[in-house]
Amino acid sequence: MIHATLGRAYAALRQREEAVREARLVQELLPVTKDPEAGRELLKQTTNIYAQLGMVDEVVEAIETLVSIPNPQPPLAILADVGRYPAIRDHPLFQALVDRYADGVEN
Repeated sequence: MIHATLGRAYAALRQREEAVREARLVQELLPVTKDPEAGRELLKQTTNIYAQLGMVDEVVEAIETLVSIPNPQPPLAILADVGRYPAIRDHPLFQALVDRYADGVEN
């Protein structure tokens, strides 16, 4: 979806307001409740937008949603993807998620 790509571009350019607007638009247009498979992929892209911007609360919320729906990708793989952003990787909320899923606890 073009809005996800545009959101990532805005995030890379540090245009926070525009990036967040596009990320939210993606979720409004195709939420996981409407199309679980495509919605899941778009939610992953949205999570990366938030991670690029250092928006930890939004990242944690999105990851919780991602791991709560049927997903061929294990939780740790999802966490590793967004964990490449330093502002997220070192945050206590994110570390708590990593610890939780590393221990095999998924609820």
